[in-house]
Amino acid sequence: MKQYIFTRIGFQGLEKVIAETQEKIDKIMAAKAEGAKNGDGWHSEQFKVMIAEEITWLTQMEKLKEIKRRAKIVDPPEQNEFVTIGNGVVIQRNDEQPEKYFLGGYRLDNPPKKHISIQSPLGKALVRAKVGDIKIFQVESQTFTVKILEIILPSQAKDILWE
Repeated sequence: MKQYIFTRIGFQGLEKVIAETQEKIDKIMAAKAEGAKNGDGWHSEQFKVMIAEEITWLTQMEKLKEIKRRAKIVDPPEQNEFVTIGNGVVIQRNDEQPEKYFLGGYRLDNPPKKHISIQSPLGKALVRAKVGDIKIFQVESQTFTVKILEIILPSQAKDILWE
């Protein structure tokens, strides 16, 4: 059975997405009920669109609940000797400007821009890296190189997500 790894912050993000999805479902159902009171909904194009949206969001909600059921929350150790889940990391790709990221667990749709999942190609390359290491990773047919410039303690790294 597949597990979905989250930091506590990531799990809170999952719960937020579930709550937002439920709000969307509730709004659609309320609008659908209102439309049904005003006549024959099945002959209204807007009513049909609402049914399709409701099905889409209910399907998404089931996926999110399944992820939550299979979630494993990890508490990252407070260390910065090597990169692991929960750390922040400053990396430099080729000759570009250094960038700061948070290394988290399972990545939900539309995550914060500064989140890298440990399950992504870059995340896999960064795990266990130390300052000064150069890591190579591949996405589809492209190869990328990054240098690890700094590893940030988990207690300070969570702020990266909201910068």
